[in-house]
Amino acid sequence: GNYYLKEIYKGSDVVGLKNVTYRYEDNPSRNVLDNINVTFKKGTTNAIVGESGSGKSTLFKLLCGFERPVKGTYELYGVDFNKWQLDKARELFAIVPQNSFMFPESVYDNLRYGNEEATMEQIIVACKSAGIYERIISLPDKFDTIIGENGAEFSGGEKQRVILARALAQEPKLLLLDEPTNHLDIKYQLEMLALVKELGINVLAVLHDIQLACRFSDYIYLMKGGEIVAQGVPRDAVTPQSLQVVYDVQSRITWTDDQQAMIQYL
Repeated sequence: GNYYLKEIYKGSDVVGLKNVTYRYEDNPSRNVLDNINVTFKKGTTNAIVGESGSGKSTLFKLLCGFERPVKGTYELYGVDFNKWQLDKARELFAIVPQNSFMFPESVYDNLRYGNEEATMEQIIVACKSAGIYERIISLPDKFDTIIGENGAEFSGGEKQRVILARALAQEPKLLLLDEPTNHLDIKYQLEMLALVKELGINVLAVLHDIQLACRFSDYIYLMKGGEIVAQGVPRDAVTPQSLQVVYDVQSRITWTDDQQAMIQYL
């Protein structure tokens, strides 16, 4: 397939999954994803939430194009993913993986890793968007500073911002985040997600923390056993009933005016 970008932005949906089923070849009797139907709309922030083994990581790999559905279709901007040239599809999205690494090269080289053609101007914009620009220019050689073993100069929160800036230097239409706040303390988690939300691009994040997901996302998808058991705006999707299904807990939920869920486990 040969889809060029200008034809495809007419549709309102960034991603559409229709009856998507996936199973691993070595365990063909078990569906890891079972008949998933999801639409991610343009200009929205979306969170996929569930426990380990719920299928959320597999769904993420599928959206990145690392896995293909056994059944059903995955559409990117209204076009079946199988018809895309992979390099053209990959130009549309940037991935912030769960365990990102940094190379023992300059900060500048690290930031260009996803987009070798990025100009200094693009990189500076990306760093400012990711809230890491001031920190970089405070380094002895600024962007030319050679990074130590896996980014030793940076704290966990700063490192994650460098990784985010690296993704943003690709100028993606869709940002895919795999548990981006996993190794961060709560202050950095909130800051990181607030930064991402302010970008105003399409965002899809796999998150572990349900309260964080409610605070951050326009739409939330709760997964259990390879199925999406609840979806919608956080207030509709996150209910005592859906939490009972997903986490097997009883809860009471109070919503604040600014869409924050106060969840009390009983």
